[in-house]
Amino acid sequence: LKSAEQGNVKAQYDLALYYSDGEGVEKDDKQAVFWYRKAAEQGFAYAQNNLGLAYYKGKGIEKDDKKAVFWWRKSAEQSNPTAQESLGTAYHNGEGTEKDDKQAFFWWHKAAEQGNPNARSSIGDAYRNGWGVEKNDVLAYIWSQPAGFFIRIISKAIFFFILPAFYAWKSWKAMQKDPFSFARRSSAKIKDPKERYKRFCETIDKISRSSFVASPATL
Repeated sequence: LKSAEQGNVKAQYDLALYYSDGEGVEKDDKQAVFWYRKAAEQGFAYAQNNLGLAYYKGKGIEKDDKKAVFWWRKSAEQSNPTAQESLGTAYHNGEGTEKDDKQAFFWWHKAAEQGNPNARSSIGDAYRNGWGVEKNDVLAYIWSQPAGFFIRIISKAIFFFILPAFYAWKSWKAMQKDPFSFARRSSAKIKDPKERYKRFCETIDKISRSSFVASPATL
């Protein structure tokens, strides 16, 4: 409390959170707003966002959508993704500001670039419905997926297709370069000498019939 009273912006923000959550002190939304404002006026982006939310919900202060948008903009301009998403939604719904889907898309995109899941979903809806951007079903689908969706798809493709293909290619190159060594390695784990020799001969026979084998001139 003393640090907050002395103007420490982080202490002011933390104290506001304590009052908002009733953590260590009696829950008091008006006191939360008081300290959010103190920190917000010093330019603390998280406090600006929370003060905007308080105005939007009328929590601890009279509801005022215009002031909510004012503080969200302050926070959004400092790259706070939560405020950017809220500001975009305010533009889309025409709450506290004139409805403007191009501005909505702009701020949603800013938030989505930082991984905000609600903003990603809103961008998907924007592409699907043509809100402030040309309709595009492909981009609508892509943006509607969770942030790590395509990373998982690529990882699975590498594991199940690309790596097996790479090792098959390496095996083919080894067979092409030295078919007899390849045949020996293929049969090396067979303990019985007769069976091992049989496998060796079968492998050589398969290689000799394969169109993959290089000509004698290239061996």
